[in-house]
Amino acid sequence: MGGAAKNRNAKKIKLQQVAQEAKTITSFFNKQTKPEPLDKLIEEQEYSVDYPDDHDRSVSLNIEQPVLFTNEDDTMDNMVQLPTNAFQENYDISLSKNDELVQPEMLFPATNGRRFTSRHYKVYNWIEYSVSKDEIFCFPCRHFFANIIAPGKTAGNLCFVNYGSKCKNWKEQTLSLNNHQRCKTHVICVQRWNDYLLVQKKHSLSIANQVNNIRQQNIIENREHLKFLLKAALFLSKQGLAFRGHNESDTSKNKGNFLEILDMFADDKIKLRLQARYGHYTSPEYQNDFISSIAQCTRQIILNSMNKFGVYTIMVDETKDLSKKEQMSFLIRFVDKELNICERSIGCYHMENSNAESLASEIIKVLSINKLDIMNCIGQCYDGASVMSGQYSGVQERIRSKVPHAIYVHCYAHRLNLCLVQTLQNIPHLCNFFNTIQNLYKFLMNGQTRYELFVRAQKDKQIPVIHLERLVETRWAYWYKSIQKVNMRFTEILEILSILSHQGDQTARAIGILNEISNISFIKTSHAMEILLQTIHCASVELQDASIIQSSAVNLLQNTKQNIQKMRSDTFWDKINNSAKLVAEKNEIVYENSSRNRRPVRLNKNLQDYFVQSTIGQGTFENNSNTSIENNLPLTDLKIIFYTAIDR
Repeated sequence: MGGAAKNRNAKKIKLQQVAQEAKTITSFFNKQTKPEPLDKLIEEQEYSVDYPDDHDRSVSLNIEQPVLFTNEDDTMDNMVQLPTNAFQENYDISLSKNDELVQPEMLFPATNGRRFTSRHYKVYNWIEYSVSKDEIFCFPCRHFFANIIAPGKTAGNLCFVNYGSKCKNWKEQTLSLNNHQRCKTHVICVQRWNDYLLVQKKHSLSIANQVNNIRQQNIIENREHLKFLLKAALFLSKQGLAFRGHNESDTSKNKGNFLEILDMFADDKIKLRLQARYGHYTSPEYQNDFISSIAQCTRQIILNSMNKFGVYTIMVDETKDLSKKEQMSFLIRFVDKELNICERSIGCYHMENSNAESLASEIIKVLSINKLDIMNCIGQCYDGASVMSGQYSGVQERIRSKVPHAIYVHCYAHRLNLCLVQTLQNIPHLCNFFNTIQNLYKFLMNGQTRYELFVRAQKDKQIPVIHLERLVETRWAYWYKSIQKVNMRFTEILEILSILSHQGDQTARAIGILNEISNISFIKTSHAMEILLQTIHCASVELQDASIIQSSAVNLLQNTKQNIQKMRSDTFWDKINNSAKLVAEKNEIVYENSSRNRRPVRLNKNLQDYFVQSTIGQGTFENNSNTSIENNLPLTDLKIIFYTAIDR
């Protein structure tokens, strides 16, 4: 056989050997067997290392089995995507980016008389040494690789990553490490490693941490800004002041209470934020949101203070605001967790219709919105209007149709006010008396010159300055305070009226009021009505107390009734006469006994069988309850008038 044939046979044999060692196509589709457990792959090995001649002993190095992820669902950070075989072959080095670098200090095994030295740990702080393979690896490139492939490299077959390096059997250690350290891929991985360490340490140099810090700082600034706005809104809401202004433009001198408070008390940062185009949160919509948020929080605090039983009563009334809109005020009365009786307002609701059906529907709606079980309502309190108290189709009847145990109670304080107003308005003498009090208030308090003169008269006598009160029909407490202040400054009022009757632009009016109050009849009436209204005022204040209960209210009214009945006695009236006499003598007013004996009025006996409606003479007589025939006293007698008011 020639030489050429021998060469062909040799190549053929070589190709056959390579073909036998190579994998077939079908082998790629066969199911791969699960790798053997770690304890079978790595066993405790004992290395016997020969020391130099000055060491006559051997050292045994035991390699501990590292802890791997045993759960198949364990995943790594998506920032790092390592090859699948990254941890299958290297078990004595770091397994994750959170592990410390494995840099053992030992007498490393020798290869051809050369070995790795631990001095490289200080120069190249990124390397770690595998004792089982006697190779070095790159920590950042293994854990922060993220599929960065340098030109000419193949994924899954990278030095220092997928397999270690012996630096050409430890002949060129420094050269190999320097080449890898200058590699662009390594530089990127090291930068990622440093960023990760800075994020872990919350260091400000980290880009990711800087972005996060900026975001956190923006959140803090936004919260501080909103906190300041909420404080301003809470202040205005608590004081009942308006938020908006008529002109809120930049050129306006008064932008409204809300914006003016922000401009007055804001610091430089908040002022800069308010001048920005966006993000100032001061528009009318945001102001309404602030009010709604404050109201919601306040309402939730009130509801959370109720005891675990959750029973309550409702109190509803209607009134018009300044914009002439009908508002329904809604209050609940309950016992809190400390067993204290509380009355709290839930809110005011605009009512387009004020009929019984609309009011009842709105009450049920408010209870539902505030998550109050309507079956826990045990009482309802309204005024005496027919739309509220009607027994057939009123609000109270509509509520009782759903909640039969919700007892209706007419407000006791309101009933007392109705009784007082109706009693006093039906007695002509008392109507004239209160008209005089009201005219006196208008004359002295509405004129600036007269008001200053009244104040100066009190200061000259070194007594506390008191301002007169006007009479309000729906505020019966003002009636008592008005009479009380007139009696306290009666002398000063007479002095001012005497001066104004001779000088000023309304001398005739001053003379008329002076003549009305400078008589013993006015003095007696004012003292008697002050004591009567004082007794009723005390009962009215107690009835408006939130902690009062029904039994206490009943006892209070009974005691008030007894105290009023005690005033219907000669002893009480003598006391009034004595106090009126002292005031009259102090102010040089002629005191006349208005209870002098008069000739009794006698009817003609011939007319006893007839009913007389009127007489022809100048005098008139009406046989009604306002005149006491038995006592032979006329209608103008103050004592009878006072007794009439008490009896009613």
